[in-house]
Amino acid sequence: MISSIIDIPFDYELFGVLVCMTVLHELRGKIDRIRAFQEIYRVFKSDDLFFITEVDRKSSFLNSRLVALTFHSGKFWENQLSKYGFSVIKTHKRGHIIESIAKKAIKSNE
Repeated sequence: MISSIIDIPFDYELFGVLVCMTVLHELRGKIDRIRAFQEIYRVFKSDDLFFITEVDRKSSFLNSRLVALTFHSGKFWENQLSKYGFSVIKTHKRGHIIESIAKKAIKSNE
């Protein structure tokens, strides 16, 4: 099955582990990024792990024109994960790749 990360054709809380490898930088703008994180959150089970890898914008691996257009720092992706309902467990850089592990944040009943 081929689908888009901004319209995932699966039921709520279906997946226990999600792996997103060098996909998110391809999103075109804030609206698609919001929709993607909403969809990931929707299909992801609580208390399980979400793995994300992205190319670091500061990497010498990349052409500087590409960096300015699509790639972001590890801190940016940590902020995005937190903003859209995930708790970041760990982030580290391996060469030109940023790897983060997250899970759904626990929502308070206030």
